Amino acid sequence: MFLPIFYQMIILFAFIVIGYLLLKCKAIPKSADEVLSKMENYLFLPALVLGTYAEKCTLETLFSAWKPLTFACILLLFILPISYGIAKWIYRDEYLRKIGQYGLTISNISFMGNAIMLAVFPNVFLEYTIFILPIGFLSYLWGVPALLLGREDGEKRNAWEIVKNLFNPTVLAMLLGVVIGIIGWQLPQPLATAIKGAGSCMSPVAMLLTGIVIAKADLGEALLQWQLYVISIVRLIVYPLLYIAVVMWLPTGAYLTESMLICGMAFMCLPMGLNAIVIPTAYGKDASHGATMSLITSIFSIGTIPLMFWLFQIFVT
Repeated sequence: MFLPIFYQMIILFAFIVIGYLLLKCKAIPKSADEVLSKMENYLFLPALVLGTYAEKCTLETLFSAWKPLTFACILLLFILPISYGIAKWIYRDEYLRKIGQYGLTISNISFMGNAIMLAVFPNVFLEYTIFILPIGFLSYLWGVPALLLGREDGEKRNAWEIVKNLFNPTVLAMLLGVVIGIIGWQLPQPLATAIKGAGSCMSPVAMLLTGIVIAKADLGEALLQWQLYVISIVRLIVYPLLYIAVVMWLPTGAYLTESMLICGMAFMCLPMGLNAIVIPTAYGKDASHGATMSLITSIFSIGTIPLMFWLFQIFVT
């Protein structure tokens, strides 16, 4: 289990280092993060979301997969108040508190989660794609507009700005994908291929963007912020240990299967997602804290993910 995860982390950090070196060596302009973030926000991320929901969010899938969908919603109800309380406790600044709350609540279920499930649990991958649907809904309908694009201290927003943030390109792509999936419309092959190709660019470009944002930030000062390490410990160790402690006493059967427990474990032990870098940067907000948070949690996850799954296998499966 360790090697497939480790290989994915090598890919992750290779792109981060490339982005970092490109800016430090002045091979790209300082405004590169603005360009890449807008491409992510208006093209790559919406394409990924559109393609995923158009393929997976069908009536047949929703009706036959109510158990993993319900289990995901239960985990979210469990994790939301804890994330809010911890973020409120460690941050005084409202915007940083919202970034921290997003990082504690929404993990990297897309790029890293898909890669790990395909490499280590291929027989569970289809159920995993269904399991993460409610998490994606929460991220794009609440996390992005309310947390990543929410108002900062003393900042007032009118009704139009609130609506504009709510119906951002990613949310619109998700809603369109849900409609396409439910009505069963097959996209023309050239269009489907183009959407898939654009969506596959999301993760590599997001990692390049992470490296560029880190290169522009005062990394030394950022790494001294104790709040980042609290979030890393909670996200990568406390959450999965709490999960193991609870589910080890639950009997598996028709309503709670072992594959569902594996999906839940993946969600609980993954590092912070990349939206906290892509979205704020595209809207002119400071993404350095989100980038550093993503970097630290991803580094630590090299060891914590195999460790937590090892404990999960001992005590649960």
